[in-house]
Amino acid sequence: MLSILVPIYNYDVTKLIHNLHQQALNLGITFEILAYEDASDRFLAKNKKIQDLSFTNYQILTQNIGRSKIRNLLAQRAKHNWLLFLDADVLPVSCTFLQKYLTAINPKTDLIAGGINYSTKKPTDSAQYLRWIYGHKRETKTASLRNQNPYSNFSSANFLIKKSIFSEIYFNETIEQYGHEDTLFAYNFKTQKGRILHINNPIFHLGLENNTIFLNKSLLSVESALFLKNQKLIPSSYIKLLTYYEKLENLSLALYLIYLLGNVSEPLIKKNLLGKKPVLKALDFYKLYYLIKLEQNA
Repeated sequence: MLSILVPIYNYDVTKLIHNLHQQALNLGITFEILAYEDASDRFLAKNKKIQDLSFTNYQILTQNIGRSKIRNLLAQRAKHNWLLFLDADVLPVSCTFLQKYLTAINPKTDLIAGGINYSTKKPTDSAQYLRWIYGHKRETKTASLRNQNPYSNFSSANFLIKKSIFSEIYFNETIEQYGHEDTLFAYNFKTQKGRILHINNPIFHLGLENNTIFLNKSLLSVESALFLKNQKLIPSSYIKLLTYYEKLENLSLALYLIYLLGNVSEPLIKKNLLGKKPVLKALDFYKLYYLIKLEQNA
């Protein structure tokens, strides 16, 4: 019935896997858990212990294959007809997490998305403020809000999908670096007329990167967006940043002024984003400036 798929990269998944395993046992359903280390080298001693759990397949890949390929590999090796994908650095909010997903399955839905939450408690380490604030302001959304734009609000961190449907779409493996694999998957799902239902069944996102790492990942996502556009894998209108850039492209003076302002203010922007009171509008501006910079140097 259910294959629970968890790609791992340098994270302790023992609490997550034990939680899911116990929930599945309590339900008395046919299930399996596949947890694959993507050539990780941390937490191996801890994570290896989950292979002692019934119906659990834990493997360590010798070569890092990336976020898209490992999800596709897990799906290919799954035995059951429903696939539950979860990131490694999460934990179900509810003790009835699996039950809520199974209850939501219906003939009119191909994919069910549960959503993401963040702890309401501010991190004690200010070096994690940017990621925490971004999560609260941009990623935490109710099901009713996500259902207004179901494809745009898709996240691969927590979703259930029919294996037969996933096999037709899967994750595009040409995206080798961080960013927008979710966006492309959702776009392809939309073009294939896949049906998405968002429900209130969130996970807590626990793995807060420090400000520097998250900022670098944000810039990588800009590069990935540009790659998708240049490879004609997705229309610019599907990614807000690209849409905004193309509107400004007709106003060359505006692009020049943004580039000039970004170039001059870059140290101040970074200081804010890496500091104790990061402003998300500053991050938005910095990503736009970075996109202009990439396009100008292309």
